[in-house]
Amino acid sequence: VIDPPDVINSLKPSKDEVEAVFTVPLEFFLDKSGNLNDSYDIPWSGSTITVRTYFYEDHKGRRFKIWGLTAHIIHQVAKIALEEGASVVGTQVDEPSLLDTTILMSGELWKWEESKQTWLKRYFVITEKMLHQYSSASEADRKSSTATKKNRLPLDNVSVEILKQEEDGRFPFLLSNLGGRITCKLAAASNDMRENWKKGFHSQEGK
Repeated sequence: VIDPPDVINSLKPSKDEVEAVFTVPLEFFLDKSGNLNDSYDIPWSGSTITVRTYFYEDHKGRRFKIWGLTAHIIHQVAKIALEEGASVVGTQVDEPSLLDTTILMSGELWKWEESKQTWLKRYFVITEKMLHQYSSASEADRKSSTATKKNRLPLDNVSVEILKQEEDGRFPFLLSNLGGRITCKLAAASNDMRENWKKGFHSQEGK
């Protein structure tokens, strides 16, 4: 058994991505604990997921906000470990296949990575109500399945904002969903390509 302090001391977090390292009791995230500060539902892969927000104060008096995908994953782990039992661990959930969906548009775009402060070229696929991101076209063909959840963006009620052309020749635009709670900055190689992608995203509005 390794004590939490030993675990923390052994970690080497990236200063560019990690602000603080701390521990929280797993039961803190159970619904019955009453620690949930805020929540709202968003459409995701044909269903909905609940985005949760928690505030936790440690023994040093430091207050941390735990929310978004981090809170969602920990909440699910807490339910499995402490409520539903180990019998559900290992249950396989099949991801829907791209072969079973209609591909409306696909191609390469640049995506702005805020943590790295740089543009990275990625391959995107629009299916009904969903944008899928892959590292390349070959990855999309090889997987023959939808992108992982962290690389999918629901297109229900998506809006597209055209941004000023970059000095390096990129034509950027901003995807926004849920009133700006979810955003994704992308760029095309030409204005015509940007307009085509804009039409592709707008075709999903209100579906």
